[in-house]
Amino acid sequence: LSNQHAGAIKFINEQGRVYIRETSFISCSSSFQSAALYVNGRVNPNDPNSRYDDYYYTTKCEITYCCFNNCSGHTCGFVSKIVSKTIILNNNYLLDCKTLFNNNGYASLYIQGNQVSSEYLNLTKIKGSYTSGILLAKTTNASFQFQTCVEHSSRCLTSSISPSKGQYY
Repeated sequence: LSNQHAGAIKFINEQGRVYIRETSFISCSSSFQSAALYVNGRVNPNDPNSRYDDYYYTTKCEITYCCFNNCSGHTCGFVSKIVSKTIILNNNYLLDCKTLFNNNGYASLYIQGNQVSSEYLNLTKIKGSYTSGILLAKTTNASFQFQTCVEHSSRCLTSSISPSKGQYY
């Protein structure tokens, strides 16, 4: 159980690019923030309680053929928080992940980017307090195809907040 931003990978680099491929994250956990991944241009000083106030992005984050199994974290992005100009998620699986302490697990995947693309994302047996799936925060363009969502426990599966008005959709 980590007490850092991420239980597995913390990538902080405003000009950086991160590629994570063919990796299994099994039983990763963080009592502070994200169970598996924390990707951001800079560490947000308001984390773990920040929502929609990340202003520094990495250049690109690409996650392909990865499995997140039995991961547990805290607050926004309790499995992963990704703040990047370009985000690509392809052929990824989240299985049996949950928020710790049955509290502020606001979204399993907190995604904030200008261009977001996701294909073949499987979300199965995710337990969160608000969004068990994806929270798109201030995302300008997003494309999602071939998503599978099974046995969720939360108020909603996916939500989005407008980049300019701070409104939920």
